[in-house]
Amino acid sequence: MMLTLFFWLLNFSIPLLNLIRRGLLVPAIWIADVLLVFLAQWCFVWQKDKYLKYFKKFEKQPQSWKIKWGIISFLFVITPIVLLFIG
Repeated sequence: MMLTLFFWLLNFSIPLLNLIRRGLLVPAIWIADVLLVFLAQWCFVWQKDKYLKYFKKFEKQPQSWKIKWGIISFLFVITPIVLLFIG
């Protein structure tokens, strides 16, 4: 869990540190945002091993359900990227 947090912070901190260095982002706002997101993630995913319950529930779903939600998730990720290049 802590290793996940470390890589998550590392992934977001490098570009944000560049913005802070330029004066475009206030460090206090970024720190508050990171803490808020981590707290929400802890409450909704990690607390009381809720993610394990989800994976057990997910394994019971039929293959067609998994494909449907895989496509929806893929489109959810790809749509903003496509709109970025169109715009």
